[in-house]
Parts: sequence; C-alpha cells; structure tokens
Amino acid sequence: MIVIITNRNINPGKTDETLFGNDMSDDGLRVAEYKYEITKPENEFDWLVTDDFDDTDPVEKWTATLYEKGKENDCFDKIIQTIQSGDVEANRPWMMFLHGNNQDMQSNLVKCRKLSKVHNVNVIAFSWPSQPNTFVKDAKESALNSVTVDDLKNLMDGIVPDPATLGLKFLVNLIDEKREAYEEAKRRAKTTAPAFVESLSMVKKLFLDKLNAPNQAAPFNLLVHSLGNQVFQHSNFPADNSLNDMFTNVIMHQADVQGDDHASWIHQRMTDVGQHGYVTINYYDWVLFLSNLANGKERLGMYRQNLDALNVTYFDFTQGTNVENLHNFFHMTQSQNASIHNLFGNLLKGQTGLDYSQLDFEKSELGSNVYKLEELEEIIDTSD
Repeated sequence: MIVIITNRNINPGKTDETLFGNDMSDDGLRVAEYKYEITKPENEFDWLVTDDFDDTDPVEKWTATLYEKGKENDCFDKIIQTIQSGDVEANRPWMMFLHGNNQDMQSNLVKCRKLSKVHNVNVIAFSWPSQPNTFVKDAKESALNSVTVDDLKNLMDGIVPDPATLGLKFLVNLIDEKREAYEEAKRRAKTTAPAFVESLSMVKKLFLDKLNAPNQAAPFNLLVHSLGNQVFQHSNFPADNSLNDMFTNVIMHQADVQGDDHASWIHQRMTDVGQHGYVTINYYDWVLFLSNLANGKERLGMYRQNLDALNVTYFDFTQGTNVENLHNFFHMTQSQNASIHNLFGNLLKGQTGLDYSQLDFEKSELGSNVYKLEELEEIIDTSD
C-alpha cells in the first residue's frame, strides 16, 4: 500500500500520477492513496540508476484516491480496518519515506513502489515539491554516463583527466543548468520542514495511536533520502515530546547536508522522533559530488571524517558490488547486493540489535561506530 501526504499543489481533475504538481500548495497538507498496475516487463538491474531517472521508462499505471481536506482520517480509518480484517498486504510492516531533490510525483511514486516491492513493506510518503522547474534530464544522463568511478578517484586525488574522457563539457553545462533549480530546492526544503512535522503528527494521531495497543506499538521506521535530509535538519519537532519514539529506526540515506557539522544536530533530530539512528556513505557518490561543487562543503553521504555523532551508526557502502558511483541503494535487490539489501530490509522492518557481521559488515577504521562491507579496501579521506 502507498499513501502520500503532501504540500504540493493539486492539478484539478487528475486522478493519476499528475494529481499533484511541482509547486507549493496554498491549501495545506493533502492525503491520497495510490494504486498501480504494471503495464510491461521490467528488469531489476534497470533500477541501478541515479536519483533522477526512475521515471524515464515507466512501467506503472497509477490511480489516485484524493481525500477531502479535513477528512484525512477516512484514509487511515480505512487502512486500520483493512489491517484488522487480516488482510495480508496491509499487515506488512509500515514505514515512512521522505524523498530528495528533483522529484516530480511520478519519480516519488516509483521509489515508493520499489521500496514496497523489494522490502515487502507498506509506505507512507511525505512528498514535497523538490523539482521547482524543468530540468533536461538527458544532459544529466550524458554527464553521468561519461564519468566513471576511476575518474572520480582521480579527481579526489587531484588528478584531472583529459576533458574529452571526463566529459567536462557535459559537466559544465549540467552544473549551470542545475544550480538555480538546486538552490530553489534547498530553499523549499527549509520552508517545507513545518509541513513535514505536521505530517508526522497527522500519522501519529490518525494512524499509529489508533492502531497500536498501549505499550504494544508495532515498529514504524523512517527513511530520509538525499536533500530530504535538509527538510529533516530544519524540522522543529514538538517541545512536548509528542513525537518521541515515533520511529524505531531513522535512516539518513546519502544525506545531502553538510558533513563537517553534522554531529552538532543529528543526535537531537534522531532522538526527537526515533529510537535508533543510521547514516549511509558512498565515497564516490556522483550526485553528492556535484552537490559538493555547488555547496563548497563535503556532503554527509560521502563524508569520511569525524563520524562520531552520539548514538548514530554509520554504514559505508563504498566499493561494494554494484555500488560504483550511485546515489540510491535502498531499493537494491538480493541479486544486486545481498549485504545492502538485507541491511535495509532489516532496518525498514524495525529490527534492532543486529549482528552486522551476519550481514557481511565489519568495523571500519573511520570510527568506533562505523561499519564497512567486509573484504573491501579501506578508503581514508586525508583532505583537510
């Protein structure tokens, strides 16, 4: 099951993935339930793409049910009744998803479907208008295809490859094109934060508090991806602690936030809403490499120094099978990378106290609470 809570504008008369647009709503939060049909075969290895290309060849036909303003409880009451009736799908674990930059509604829905399918979970997504203007995706795809992991290693070592090899012409065009949209998306992330907090309060009041018996709360987990972590960072959660422990696990996935000061705020945000916090890292993440250039500061999702935030566990995927320069790992399948797949599967189902060695992770030299994939060479960032 996929439920969307959003502060996007509504496109009147639409009942598919175009129901919600790319602008901020002036009508507050709206809730919709989405169903889909698969219209053609898909190859799971086509999922190994960066953040913005999930919708280039869609296989889904979407149908949306929009709930009236002020009657959001109808949506959650219906789900609770379905759960209590013993429906197998509805009784799968539930999670919440906060997406990243440059996502229209279709891209967001595709990620929700992949999460649901790969990890056998139900998804409530907070969807925000992070694609403020049209971006020519072909230009980004060309740049991404032209740059290899070896190119990134050379760049990080201060070796600039031949421009024809690196595709710098594409890169320059890409950065110019993306910068304005990215800066606007960052502004929207900050202004969206109150709506995200409101969405959590809605889910807790209308869904979790009604569903859970006292002291018998089922695991409910939060996955925050990329620029969505700036929404999370700027969120001021209720002072009455009403959202404390709402989530069993909170995963900051490939976070597009500044790395060098993350320990100053991340512990507080995690404990505001969750019991256990996690951060993922890929040193060669190409999307975050571009973000580094735009921000002038290394992003947390590829940061390799001072990984010491209180009560946070870090997972380093760098150089893992099929990891390469990718930005998105939470929908990796068992055949793509069993260790990463199983890690996310456990965390998104609310498992805690895991023996990470059983998932093929071992202690890293980067910190006392940092784990890397076994049998991989340690990558140490020696930059100032």
